[in-house]
Amino acid sequence: MKNKYEDIFIKNLEAYFDETYNDFTKKKIATLLEQYKNTIEPVVVFKEKRSRKNIEPKKVEPVEEVNYKDYKAVPNNEKLTKEVEDFCDVHQISPDSFLTKMGDETVGTITELRKKFCQMMMERYIIGNKMLADLFTVHHTTITYYLYGKPYRPKKDAKLYNY
Repeated sequence: MKNKYEDIFIKNLEAYFDETYNDFTKKKIATLLEQYKNTIEPVVVFKEKRSRKNIEPKKVEPVEEVNYKDYKAVPNNEKLTKEVEDFCDVHQISPDSFLTKMGDETVGTITELRKKFCQMMMERYIIGNKMLADLFTVHHTTITYYLYGKPYRPKKDAKLYNY
């Protein structure tokens, strides 16, 4: 008696050898498959039964006290605005001119101060470029420039290039 897996096997043989078998050949192949199945010894798998008694508890080592003052904190908006105000007081500029888009005459100084501020925030807090970009209302790649870019150098011959 053939089953569907034997039919699939015979169809695959026909496709592989690019032939079509008649009924006699198909019955012969099915008989050979049956004989082959009978020669295969059954495999018995024994699974070890584990009980909770066999499992040893892990040894817990004592943990030293952690000094959380050594770790950086994640700033919220109030902390950032306080940092901006303190930074602007030290450098004697207004927070509005520091945070908003700059005019042509102060590009170099404001850019350098923003670079200092971003680097200082990275040292003090766990902060990402996105949070600083939202603070300054700039693109996050500008913050990357503030952190890792070259220092600002004004062009010597700026008047020669009239575009």
